[in-house]
Amino acid sequence: MPKWYAPQQYQQLGFPVEVNYRNVMSREELDIGESVRQHYERQDAMIRHFLDYTQTAGGNVLVVAHAASVDTCTRLLLGKPPRSDQDFIKLVRQVPYCGVAICECDQGQGHWEVKDTGHLTMTHHYNKSNNVASLLLD
Repeated sequence: MPKWYAPQQYQQLGFPVEVNYRNVMSREELDIGESVRQHYERQDAMIRHFLDYTQTAGGNVLVVAHAASVDTCTRLLLGKPPRSDQDFIKLVRQVPYCGVAICECDQGQGHWEVKDTGHLTMTHHYNKSNNVASLLLD
């Protein structure tokens, strides 16, 4: 597990940090040995927490993350099961340097959909460009 700075340490370094902020999940709750399924479930729980927390303000959430988070943060919202270990590894190898996805909920139905962003992605070396449609494939 990485050693993280305390909020006060960031503040001492000049970062504008809210030192009274409470994490949704503590370091002690993180399991570095989690399975792929547990990873999807943890990401889904975080996204749902953020959506619930912001519901009174419209429920709009911007998530900035890395690697396969575009998939792990949206897949269960879309009603799809977590990917298998093998499919997850394949997906990680295809993640673009900067992938973008929009996931939108039909408020009447409570049904989530991935929308095309219309943005080009940044790639490097052998990374593929962003393919939002891949989130819809099993």
